Amino acid sequence: MPLFGGSNRPKLDGLTKEEEKRRDALNPEVLRRAGEKGVAGQAPAAAAILREKSDEEPRESLWPLLLGWQQMSLNRFANAVDAFSIVVERNSSELRGYYGAGAAYFQAAETKQSLGDAATEDVVPPGLTADNLYHEALRSFRRALELTNEKSERDQLQNAIGGVERALAKKAGRL
Repeated sequence: MPLFGGSNRPKLDGLTKEEEKRRDALNPEVLRRAGEKGVAGQAPAAAAILREKSDEEPRESLWPLLLGWQQMSLNRFANAVDAFSIVVERNSSELRGYYGAGAAYFQAAETKQSLGDAATEDVVPPGLTADNLYHEALRSFRRALELTNEKSERDQLQNAIGGVERALAKKAGRL
């Protein structure tokens, strides 16, 4: 059974129409807070508002979900992991939270591979190696896979898992 029912079901990194309306209702406040910084100030303003909304509505998983994707767009993968973790704490069957966490862990691993110790703590979760990050990505994607019977989602998640497995094999010198 789809989590959001038939045609209203969003993509793994998407939103329902109702969620889009709720997100879009925040736009005037984002623009107000961005102020003179214009477009450059919008992403930090949006992140701040989403953090506030998440704190104000501790049972709502939409705000940390949006915050996670916002942090991903800023290449702040450690912050994204934290946000997606809140999503799954609030709703353990929220497939998009696990998918987002997997994507954030994977991008953090890739960044750790390329930047090494130069990666900052908001980009890569502290204390984790690239291997740890890849394995966390696998764990998250596999959990999402357990939660869905939708063929397109299963295919997308299998592809994500395959990508992580290839990255691990390449890192280990098997590819």
